[in-house]
Amino acid sequence: MCALNDNVYIIGGSFSNEVEKFSFKDFETQKMPKMCFDRKDSSCCIVDAQFLFVFMGYSSKTEGICSSLEKLDVTDFCGSQFFEMISMYDPYETGMFRIKCGIIHAKAQNSVTGRYEDKFLLLGGWKPRTGVTDCIAMFDLKTLNIQLTKNKLASPTCFTEKMLLSTNLKNYFNFTEGSLKFISYDIETGTSAEEEACLP
Repeated sequence: MCALNDNVYIIGGSFSNEVEKFSFKDFETQKMPKMCFDRKDSSCCIVDAQFLFVFMGYSSKTEGICSSLEKLDVTDFCGSQFFEMISMYDPYETGMFRIKCGIIHAKAQNSVTGRYEDKFLLLGGWKPRTGVTDCIAMFDLKTLNIQLTKNKLASPTCFTEKMLLSTNLKNYFNFTEGSLKFISYDIETGTSAEEEACLP
């Protein structure tokens, strides 16, 4: 699932490529364009309050983990029947495709051009043969390449959307369900700290 303003997007599932939008404002459900693939245990995020990205996941069409993502403009999809399919490339064949990974999006400045480009960090998740992983990969929306970074998580971790929150490409906050405690984690230094959430 992904949330934007008063809306929640329910995405795929076992043998399903359907996407629905539920509005907390009027308590109505709206059918959205379908994904090209059915996807289970995929990872998703919304960029610029406009584009819904669905990464990888397990699909019956590929009989394995998808090496692709799908994209939809949630503000203007009239006439669209399906998401836009985008292939992902692992140029060094390092086995970066996985399920249940955390997604962090940010605009990163290109040191050469000075322009801001869409970058995604893919945290942890589950990979075939090796299981749950602690690796962190970077996906570049411009080149469509996914590459391993030198940093790792403190421990192998699978994520769900309700557990992960981030404001940039340098850190994230991992919330524990049913608890007021959360862990703040600095990706660059590899340090973490347990914090207590304050209620108003």
